[in-house]
Amino acid sequence: MNRKSWHIFAAVAIALAIIFLIIRFQYMTGFLLGCLVSILAYKNTERYVDQTMRIRTPAPSSFPLNFAMWAGALILCAVLEEYLSILPCALGLFMVRITLVVQEWLSH
Repeated sequence: MNRKSWHIFAAVAIALAIIFLIIRFQYMTGFLLGCLVSILAYKNTERYVDQTMRIRTPAPSSFPLNFAMWAGALILCAVLEEYLSILPCALGLFMVRITLVVQEWLSH
């Protein structure tokens, strides 16, 4: 993702967080947790690809860690349901992908 993508990510995340805050506080906190985990998973994958390209051989896979982070966020939402909501968290987990789709749509 480039600088423009991160600007789109921030704008969409802030707008949705405000909408979720108006609806219900738990929706906003779950969504922001999902966004945070989405960013961490993206950065982990980016580090994996850079490491693999630098040494020209496959680095140890980072995907199990990504899945563990996603599962951990959803389990945390299920356990702390009075503070976090699971469906907005799931939406937040897809925010990097949503941002890439929105950026591609805006570029055409």
